[in-house]
Amino acid sequence: MKKLKRIPYYTCLFFKSLRQYGVKATASKVIQKICRTINKKTSSYIMHEKNITLIRNFEEYDEFVRRVKNEEGFDVQNIAAYLNSFKLDFSSFVEAFGSPHPDCDPFSQEYIDWEMAFLTFLSGKKYEVESEGILKAEAEHFNKEPTGFHWTLQSRTTQMRTYADFLDICKPKKGMKALEMGCGWGNLLELLGRCGCHVTGLDVSEAAVKYLRDSLTSQRIPNEMICGTFSDIEKTDTIFDMVVFEASIHHSNDPLNVLKALYNKMHENSKLYFLNECISELYDRPWGVVLHYGEALYQIRYRGWLEFGLRLDFFEELLKKANLTLQDQHVLSNGTVLYVAVKALEEN
Repeated sequence: MKKLKRIPYYTCLFFKSLRQYGVKATASKVIQKICRTINKKTSSYIMHEKNITLIRNFEEYDEFVRRVKNEEGFDVQNIAAYLNSFKLDFSSFVEAFGSPHPDCDPFSQEYIDWEMAFLTFLSGKKYEVESEGILKAEAEHFNKEPTGFHWTLQSRTTQMRTYADFLDICKPKKGMKALEMGCGWGNLLELLGRCGCHVTGLDVSEAAVKYLRDSLTSQRIPNEMICGTFSDIEKTDTIFDMVVFEASIHHSNDPLNVLKALYNKMHENSKLYFLNECISELYDRPWGVVLHYGEALYQIRYRGWLEFGLRLDFFEELLKKANLTLQDQHVLSNGTVLYVAVKALEEN
């Protein structure tokens, strides 16, 4: 019998859903069709080779950043498609970096040091966790005129559909205690508050925290806002019913200890959600600097942000080391996967 290639978990979910609706077809034909669809709609963090422009050197990299910053050469409403058409040529930059990627334990200090050094090489600046916050210039004009490529109608409607999917899955109830790690301007946190949750938000940006505290309080949404890094979650004594990372866990240079800290903020029925995160089984290494997603490449070079991607097997091992386990995966309407983790059952 011809051995089928291993297919992603979310492809299996599509195949299962077809069976539930009584669709009869051979596995090979259905899987081929589904894979073609998934390849078009899958997470924007993993791009395929068709119509991809490779960035091979810093001259091309800086030109890419300049064009995105100035919104030059594309329709601003199609910025996502434009960004996703670029990929960093890993081998060219590793060669310029002068140090090959280490073949070692991805949890080892050697591995961590190489990825952090490579990030610094790409960004051209020393990494500082404070750089993850909202730029001061953006904070000053936020209430006046929120412009920029991430404020397009297309991105906003996609975001709202994603949030609708998320709320439909997590089903927040009045009185639940919800925490968002790296909440930014708080679009998701506000929705959870409107659903009756007592919300807690943590973000490194003082401007974002102040804005969100004022906004939630004016709406009479019970809230606790913490300005600091992920490790500052220790400042609250609250035990949460749900914890959410939305495009934020991959900004941590110490995700294991972050997850261990969160373990102590969860009860046995709490759920930990990873929404719009750089997690996929298609990565070429366990974890490291994102190469396939234009916006991540832009943020690395322009802001000095830490943009790491996690391979699915490494992500599961990361959870395991924090005494957590991956409970479920949901494919959302934007093609990304929502990962749901819970506390691991204690062995007798």
